[in-house]
Amino acid sequence: MERVYSEDDKICFNNINTEMAMLAEYLADCNARKYSLFKLSLVVSSVVVTALMTIFKLYSEDGGITIKAPFNYIFGAILVLIGLINIVIIKELLSIHASRLITYRQMNCFRQALDSIKYRKFEGCYPDSVDCLKSSDTEYWNILGKHRKLPLDNEGLVLSERGLFRSPDKFMIFILALISALVIFSPVIYMAWSPDSTYREGLYSGLVGMLFVAGFFVQFRDSRKRLRAQLKFGKTPETSFVNTDTIPPVS
Repeated sequence: MERVYSEDDKICFNNINTEMAMLAEYLADCNARKYSLFKLSLVVSSVVVTALMTIFKLYSEDGGITIKAPFNYIFGAILVLIGLINIVIIKELLSIHASRLITYRQMNCFRQALDSIKYRKFEGCYPDSVDCLKSSDTEYWNILGKHRKLPLDNEGLVLSERGLFRSPDKFMIFILALISALVIFSPVIYMAWSPDSTYREGLYSGLVGMLFVAGFFVQFRDSRKRLRAQLKFGKTPETSFVNTDTIPPVS
């Protein structure tokens, strides 16, 4: 059996390598956007926290400022705006997270295609499933397969999505949501601590905070449903990923 790549195989190699380079560039762009949004959210939260600490310090000093009800409402409105900004940031981060997962999945598929072509060179036919590429009883495995370090399937992606602490992106989004919730609920804490506050002001701030938390969980739930559908959690199709009936064996 002659171990050479056909012209069709070479064309496939070139096309897949071009696609992989484009995906790698898109992945780098996603990472850059993710870090930029993360820094933006921290800057917004830092400004609000600094303002809160300044107000509390001035209020606690002897002869300090007196905070009136109109100021509380204005400051609460500002926190509403901050909450909306953070909701938009979190929504965009969830979108980037989904895009990165799908990109990784597509790159895994391309690696399967490349390895299938290499498998055919040594075994004379294309593999029926990804398990054939992992089998140690083939000449392909002894020469090339055992040296592969990158995954050929989406098992790692699926496992990373099943836990909060396994996915850096999900954990980062959770931390941003927690910081945002604490910032938005800060007027509630102040109302409970200040003897001059009214129940109306506390109710207003509490409603704002609850709306933010509800909005976050709705966005997170919808994003999780889409990811589970795209990654096909719990489903491992047994069908062949190459139609071997239409491809002649290597002679």
